[in-house]
Amino acid sequence: MILDIIGDIPAKEGLILKINGVEKELNATNKKVRFQLPDEEEHMVYFKQKKRRQRNPVTSLLIFLLTAIIQGFANLLVMNESVAWFRNLQPYLMKGHFSLPHKAHTVIALKYLPSQYLDELETWSKPQLVILESEQNTDQPQWNVLEAENLLIRYEKDLKQFDYRFGAYIRKVVSTALIWVILFTTLLVAAYLKEITVGQVVLIILLLGIFAVSAFLIIVQYLKKKKLLANFLKIDSE
Repeated sequence: MILDIIGDIPAKEGLILKINGVEKELNATNKKVRFQLPDEEEHMVYFKQKKRRQRNPVTSLLIFLLTAIIQGFANLLVMNESVAWFRNLQPYLMKGHFSLPHKAHTVIALKYLPSQYLDELETWSKPQLVILESEQNTDQPQWNVLEAENLLIRYEKDLKQFDYRFGAYIRKVVSTALIWVILFTTLLVAAYLKEITVGQVVLIILLLGIFAVSAFLIIVQYLKKKKLLANFLKIDSE
C-alpha cells in the first residue's frame, strides 16, 4: 500500500506523522510525504504538532540590541506597533491518531486550522485537523472530507506563547521609541549648542513623553497579558 499525505500547514508550524514506527514531518516547505505500508486492512496514523522553536533569551536580546534601530525604522514605516499582539497567539499544541482503511494507493491531505481569538470570550478556540481524501493522484485532485475512523485529538497548553508574543510586542514598542529618542536627542543637542532655550524645554518634554507613553503601553499590555492568561486557564479547565 502506498500512502501519500499532502499537508496544508501554516508557516512556523509542523506536523510529525508516525505510521508503523516510521516518522515524517509535514510543514510549510515540506508539503508532501509518502509511506509504503504492508497490505493490511487498516493503518493507524499517529500525529503530533511539532513544538514551536524558541530563541535563547540571551541570543534574542543580543539580536535585538544589534538590530533595534533597523527594527524601529521598519515599525515606523509599516506602523507595526499594534496592541493586538495576542490575536495571532497560538496557545495550543495537538496530537492524536486516526485509522485509514486499506487501499492500494491512497492520497489524503491534512489541513491544519489554527486557533482563533474569540473576542466575546477573550480566549482562543482549539486548533483543528481536517482530513481530506482524493480518489485520484493528480496534480489538481478533487478533495472530499474523509470521515476518518477513530479520530482522536488531544490538546496541550503552550503557555510560553504568551511570553513570546508579549516580548515581541515590547521589542516593537522599545525599538519604535528608540527612533524618536534619537531624533529628539539630536535636536536637543542642536538646540543646546545654539542656545535655543524654548526648543530645549520642548524637546525635553517630548523625550519625557516618549518614555511615559512607552512605559504606559507596556504596563497596560502586561496587565492584559495576565488577564488573558488567567482567563485562558480558567475557561480551558471548565
